Amino acid sequence: MINKNNKNSRMRNYNIVILILLMFLISGCGHSVNDKQTSQQGVQQGMKYKILMIIAPKNFRYEELAIPKNIFENNNFKVDIASTSKTAVSMFGKSVDVDLLLEEALENLSKYKAVVLV
Repeated sequence: MINKNNKNSRMRNYNIVILILLMFLISGCGHSVNDKQTSQQGVQQGMKYKILMIIAPKNFRYEELAIPKNIFENNNFKVDIASTSKTAVSMFGKSVDVDLLLEEALENLSKYKAVVLV
């Protein structure tokens, strides 16, 4: 039986990590002034930035993928999921269709604003 307080604590930790990631993405850390101005113009025009989420082909925790993915998508980020196989299966049997193979994603890392390892 899962302790309710322990579960709430984990959810708070996930939310804090996701908020920190979003702050870095939105602030444009590591970009020059011109890049930051271009980023702000893109946000104003409704442009979706891309985030790459990498998952194991087997035994990953589905909630560690789904919760941040939903938060990113609700904040207008486009999320691609990559793995070493086209279909990944979570620890509890949930099947996830992968958008692209890991090798393909690594060849195109420059088009992503962030990479999240699940």
